[in-house]
Amino acid sequence: MNGTTIFVACPIGPENSPTRKRSDRMFKHLIEPVIRDIAGSDAELIRADQLGRPGRISTQILQQLVKASVVIADLTDLNSNVLYELGIRQALLKPYILVAQKGTELPFDLRDYRTVFYVLDLDDIAPARDELESHLKAALEGHTEPLDEQLFGPRPSALPSPSSGDTDAILNALGDISAANRELKDTLLAAIGSRTSGSYVYIDGEKPAFAELIAATLRAKDHVRSTRFLSSPIAGKQPDYAAAIHRRVIGDKDYPPLRHYSRIIQTNNPDKLADIEGYLREFSGKPFTLYLTPHSNNFELVIIDEYEVFVHFHAKQAVIGSTLHILGSEVAGKFTRIFDRLHDRNTYPEVTKYDCKYITSEAEIEAALSSIRILFPPESNGT
Repeated sequence: MNGTTIFVACPIGPENSPTRKRSDRMFKHLIEPVIRDIAGSDAELIRADQLGRPGRISTQILQQLVKASVVIADLTDLNSNVLYELGIRQALLKPYILVAQKGTELPFDLRDYRTVFYVLDLDDIAPARDELESHLKAALEGHTEPLDEQLFGPRPSALPSPSSGDTDAILNALGDISAANRELKDTLLAAIGSRTSGSYVYIDGEKPAFAELIAATLRAKDHVRSTRFLSSPIAGKQPDYAAAIHRRVIGDKDYPPLRHYSRIIQTNNPDKLADIEGYLREFSGKPFTLYLTPHSNNFELVIIDEYEVFVHFHAKQAVIGSTLHILGSEVAGKFTRIFDRLHDRNTYPEVTKYDCKYITSEAEIEAALSSIRILFPPESNGT
């Protein structure tokens, strides 16, 4: 990969010190082999003590933190310089990978981040190499941490307005959905026609859309409403988003549980049964309501509280192509009414509702699953 630069932030220590020797071994036996295998021999692999150019070393390090394709930060010993450099990289919203010697107790602020723990024994280092390979592939594709998007990404009040080209793309997508849902189209046209600065933003592509959606899910305060009409399940395709849903329904030390989570899922692919069973088991007794529908739409709708709305438009190969992220309580209220109509039994009698709050025993879960399986087409049940 020509032009690929990997910067390694790690404890250095004086020459011949235990710290330097450990970092040298980690660099040689863990990082170097993985970089050469994945990024190729042309990739530039840099460590702070190897910069070797005239000038202030701190300035050169900052330049690497800004420009490097990927930063690998070794958290062993919780070195203050490494933590400082990691913080800069996080704030830049650029790809990085965390590694640490096995047994390192990470500080509270980093415990939720995926970290490759290694053992400096040639007989035991293979698992760490495999894990680092996986992280490196994702980082080279531009993967960033959803938690960083939440902490350092733009706040909703500062969202930019789309360009005229973005608006054209939105209008093209609206043309595709007009027959399926006229009310949705009219509501979207009203939102983008207002031209109110900061009221909406156009997001091109699946990865940045899901990064912003995850951040919004994590900062939700009351109720999240979401759909899944696309045929593929969430857990396998978007594990970070699936994890965000779990955190907000269950709650943890950083994110209290929401008052409610509502989800509409189309019964168009048996692979979704794994997601559905996971919801029933994980959210047993929790305020999570599942609506199953046979009806399709070529968009996805997510409403965060009563203020933020995401409308994802499907593209070819069943991939999200573009997203409209709209802000404002008035327009969010209109989309909430659309969401409610999508599962209204008076409009769609075939929709079935499962309220996890009242499904608490194993017998109740199994009974619900039995009734759910028959909702899928006959050819999907193992044939």
